[in-house]
Amino acid sequence: MYFALWKLNETDKENLDRQESVYDPIFVDVITPDNQNHKCRTYMMQEAYITDKYDNRPSPHYKDVLVKGAQQNSVPPTYIEFLQNVEDNGYSGEIPVYNSVMDTLNSGS
Repeated sequence: MYFALWKLNETDKENLDRQESVYDPIFVDVITPDNQNHKCRTYMMQEAYITDKYDNRPSPHYKDVLVKGAQQNSVPPTYIEFLQNVEDNGYSGEIPVYNSVMDTLNSGS
């Protein structure tokens, strides 16, 4: 599995929680290739939404964030291609946090 760890300000937590509204925050232990252990906050979909009633495919916006983040973090091309081929839900509306995330990715922060 490939991943990137992001260090965020505590002040970002409320906005991120609001964006991830159908997900619950959880903590996981991540061991990096250099054997460093990090306790990381991530999100798990709430059980009520894990059903055929909801379209759980990622939005094109979220998929774009994953692909660009993978490219920025030198993930192997085969995995980037895998991400690009994930079927999205086709949502074309506005996602307020998307532009902010893109600004961060584009700045290399």
